[in-house]
Amino acid sequence: MCSGGSLNPTAPTVTANGSTVTASGWQLETAVASGTYSNLTVPYTVAFADNGKRIRYYATNTCGTTNSNVVILTVNPLPSTPSVGTITNITCSLPTGSMALLNLPSGAWTINQSGTSSNTISGSGTTYTVTGLAVGNYSFTVTDNTTGCTSFATSSQLISDQSSTVWNGSSWSNGTPDATKNIIIASSSGTPFAANLTGCSLIINNGVTATVPLGVTLTITNAVTTDGQLIFENNASLVQTTNATNTGAIEYRRISSPMKNFDYTYWSSPVSGQTAKNLSPNTLADKYFRFSGSANDWVFDDDVMTPGVGFIIRVPKPGSPAPDNWSGSTYSQPVAFKGTPNNGDYSFTAGANELNLIGNPYPSAIRADDFITANTSIIYGALYFWTHNTAIAPSGSDYVYTADDYATYNITGGTAGGPLPIPVSGPAPSPGLNTSVPNGFIAAGQSFFVENAAPGSFQFTNAMRVAGNNSQFFKQANTKKTATVEKNRVWLNLTNSGGAFKQLLVGYITGATNDWDNLYDGPTFDGQEFVDFYSVNQGKNLTIQGRALPFEDTDVVPLGYRSTIAGPFDISIDNRDGSLAGQEIWLEDKKSNTLHELTKGKYTFTAINGVENDRFVLKYTGKTLGTDDNEVADKSLIVSVKNKKITLTSSAEAITQVQLFDLLGRKVYDKSKINAQEWSISNLPLSEQTLIVKTTLANGAVSNKKIIY
Repeated sequence: MCSGGSLNPTAPTVTANGSTVTASGWQLETAVASGTYSNLTVPYTVAFADNGKRIRYYATNTCGTTNSNVVILTVNPLPSTPSVGTITNITCSLPTGSMALLNLPSGAWTINQSGTSSNTISGSGTTYTVTGLAVGNYSFTVTDNTTGCTSFATSSQLISDQSSTVWNGSSWSNGTPDATKNIIIASSSGTPFAANLTGCSLIINNGVTATVPLGVTLTITNAVTTDGQLIFENNASLVQTTNATNTGAIEYRRISSPMKNFDYTYWSSPVSGQTAKNLSPNTLADKYFRFSGSANDWVFDDDVMTPGVGFIIRVPKPGSPAPDNWSGSTYSQPVAFKGTPNNGDYSFTAGANELNLIGNPYPSAIRADDFITANTSIIYGALYFWTHNTAIAPSGSDYVYTADDYATYNITGGTAGGPLPIPVSGPAPSPGLNTSVPNGFIAAGQSFFVENAAPGSFQFTNAMRVAGNNSQFFKQANTKKTATVEKNRVWLNLTNSGGAFKQLLVGYITGATNDWDNLYDGPTFDGQEFVDFYSVNQGKNLTIQGRALPFEDTDVVPLGYRSTIAGPFDISIDNRDGSLAGQEIWLEDKKSNTLHELTKGKYTFTAINGVENDRFVLKYTGKTLGTDDNEVADKSLIVSVKNKKITLTSSAEAITQVQLFDLLGRKVYDKSKINAQEWSISNLPLSEQTLIVKTTLANGAVSNKKIIY
């Protein structure tokens, strides 16, 4: 029997021999093996203490008392009541709940579930998690299959629905949204999206209007369902992390950079179904275009804006009907994209060696570096962003747009497209001048030019999307420098007093080589009338040039320019970072036989009306080394490795600096101000690999040697 069970044996038949039976019944031993019995009232609830006691039946008449044979009671203990451990409620990603049961019998058992639904589960082990539980209350017992005894029941436990939180106009029904909860907006009142929110899915109920304010990001794992109205203000963002299918339309608002009459904005739709005509209905009917890479020309198109395809749309004329009834010198045009928010993967197919106008297809910013690296096999050079800084100049019946108004970006960095703010002659800069360098994020609604080196498809994926960083086209922001990428860069400007401007970038960066690199080098987007400025490498004119690490101050970079303006120009440093922030930077003018330190000020020269690609050289030292100095340094320096100890010995000049780089160009060791003939490096936390040892001697000579560490 089981402890707590009912003992109610059937009385045996007693045959009286003589007088009538006057008393009979069951008797239970008072203690195990005591031989003493007491009368037992049945039914009797047995306890574990009764285990091993004997039970008998007696009968009495005038002749005396007789007893039956005895039966020994076996009483098994009840299993312990299971302990309820972790309760997992229903969430958006978990359609059913679960409860963990602890303290189960060590052998085989059967769990008995009761409450909202009943179930039996067989198994073994001291813990078990009951799954598949719907919303409701549950209790459990456990039966030890060896003894057949069943425990007492647990207390009733609740499985609740935590899958959603509903905005009722003033508060959330189930706490602030997070990645485990569906967001349901059931009221137009209040401000449910006052700050960045994360949710499992988003539902806007029928008849409800909700607005995501400027700069706020909604990060949603799954689908967005809009039965009401969902508005994203300028610079707000919607980021989705899975390729869920959205339902219903949103309104995604953007405000263009300040434009002058006749200017164009480069757009890309973040929603499906939007037409170019409806985006800017007051634009002249023939001023909607996309770009044909195969024809290398603009194609009129005012129809549906295919995701990933770039469009240009001219600003409405001053005095246009509302909302474009503007006056004055510039106009920042408000537009509203209306349609189902784009989500998932998109592609743009291009032929060989074509220039393509493509765009961010999402209602959030994307990381430019991620786009570039994902399209390594097809991309050529850089991304080019239209800044519309220069006033449009009439040319007969047409208008001239300055090609140098394209800002440029690749993994090495970016260059500005803005001219100087105070013109004297030449093209005048627009008010609202955009002189910012692209910061590595492509804003929602933004399109850009990119050239492909081979036929294929440019790919856009959700993995490129980021929260925030979505302010209107190139607004400067602090960018995060990853620990695995070293960048040492200098930006140079070519300018004149009339407002001509061109910027170039030279950077020493992890992954780049001194040959052509499609991820790190960007050809000049040359096409403007007045001026171009670039570095020259392997016959290519480069707005951006990435060069190999380790940086050596003996490196030289040829520079060139083209100008239609003969007269004085200035070359100056705009910015520098990394190791170049403290490096001397020089400009050699071979024509005038001048060596000028740019870190001390600008260099003024007289430009010709034409091209000079062999006149200027960017240098990093004003000292002219003997032609054999570096060769002598190599011969006089011995580098040895033994037991993880690197020893450098110079028989000539003293060692002043030692740097170690891996084969990816990452600096793993740097020691300066050594001033000794011998130097040792021990116990670097590196696995066995090839290292480049860059050693600088007191006379400025540099030696590079490879070792196996």
